[in-house]
Amino acid sequence: PIRSLGSTTRDPGRTALCLLYTSLFATGPRGSNVRLLGNQGDNYRYQESVNLSGKTVSLYGPASDGANAVVEAPSGNTLTVDATAAGRSAKVLLDGFTISSNANGVVCVGTAGLGSDLTLRRMKLENVSDTDISASRCALTLSSTQVRANRKGALNLSSGTHYEIANTVFMGSSVEPNLNPLITIDSISNGRFVFNTVIDNRSNTYVVNSIDCGISGYKLLQNSILLGLQSPKAALVSVNCHLDYSLLSPKDFFSETGSSHLLSGSPSFASPGDYHLSSTADQACCMNQIPNDQAQGITQDIDGDRRPSRGSLDVGADEVP
Repeated sequence: PIRSLGSTTRDPGRTALCLLYTSLFATGPRGSNVRLLGNQGDNYRYQESVNLSGKTVSLYGPASDGANAVVEAPSGNTLTVDATAAGRSAKVLLDGFTISSNANGVVCVGTAGLGSDLTLRRMKLENVSDTDISASRCALTLSSTQVRANRKGALNLSSGTHYEIANTVFMGSSVEPNLNPLITIDSISNGRFVFNTVIDNRSNTYVVNSIDCGISGYKLLQNSILLGLQSPKAALVSVNCHLDYSLLSPKDFFSETGSSHLLSGSPSFASPGDYHLSSTADQACCMNQIPNDQAQGITQDIDGDRRPSRGSLDVGADEVP
């Protein structure tokens, strides 16, 4: 059953998210579905770290109703799912929340025999001081999400994490404070990176790849827009990233070994900071460029619009209706 929680107050410090978090303590490992109800224009904030280690729970925010639910930690990680610390497996879904933090945004940790399964859907991760999403030996699904305006790496997948990254926009972040790439996928992690947009991220000082695919083997990046780690010293992707039906600037590419069906051109977006494709976008670079048999099972875009919407598939997180 879905437990629905309405708003008790619009005080930005404590709202229905307090009730939501309190309810989790009663669920234990049995599982629970909790939906936070909201009204147009409401702004819900929960200003403490949330630890869901060992929990089986689905949390639904009110974004579909036009409200905004922000979970933020003044210090420490915002959300932790750690099977090792809890001593039991976890299965967590977050749908429709904004996460902000002065440390890591999301930390997911698994271990041998104890899995952490984390799904982030229709999320926003913004203004995070450390890594937005850090997953170690975790099963991570990230979809229909915006990761933006952050100050260190956006995504770090390590120690054999299994990942599904789709319909997500990584934009407007900086990797200045350290030498971590924007996106790191280590050699023993595996999964799919498909229909994503990586754009307008900056590293003006350090020699840092925007996407680092480990030191051995290769990782396939499919059907994605990969533009603009704006750095005079860094390539966009490392040598073990293999691209298929993806768009990037030639100057950003470290090596074309193992890649195929590379697209080129200058996409047109809806407006500055809005990386939906414009209906006037360059057809040759972005629209109707991917055969329908390369959809990889993805049938919707970041907004829930149908893929394909016309003839063939568009590249990146957005499908022009």
